[in-house]
Amino acid sequence: EVNSAEQTDNSQRTQTEEQVAENVSPEADAGDDKNAEVKTEVELDGDKSSDEDGQIVSYKWEQTDGPEVDLKQSDEKVATFNVPESAADSKLTFKLTVTDDKDASNSDDVTVEVEEVTENSDSTDSSDSTDSSDTSDNSDTNNNGKGKGKPN
Repeated sequence: EVNSAEQTDNSQRTQTEEQVAENVSPEADAGDDKNAEVKTEVELDGDKSSDEDGQIVSYKWEQTDGPEVDLKQSDEKVATFNVPESAADSKLTFKLTVTDDKDASNSDDVTVEVEEVTENSDSTDSSDSTDSSDTSDNSDTNNNGKGKGKPN
């Protein structure tokens, strides 16, 4: 009796394993979260997605959160979009869904954090700092150079 019970256990076990082994779902990888600036092009790269026992036959990128962007090539492995000014200082979330040749699918999210637009700081910072530091630096070095250079 004990033997027969064990045998049924074993056969059931192997059956379920075989069913599971029929198709391994693909692994979606939407890439690392990234930072972006407005008016730049961002690539969403699903290249790390894989399917152990087959191949991925379709990629689908969709935006799930944040100000709307125009997603190009959303059915390709790599999708791109230009960051609109309306998306400044916000987070854009995208979902990649991959489907393998046996119609199993898997999805992964990626977040793109768009930096705040600082209209004035860029231009004023660079001009201020260069102007003031350059002029003082130059006069310092000239004076020092003259003073030290003459006696030698």
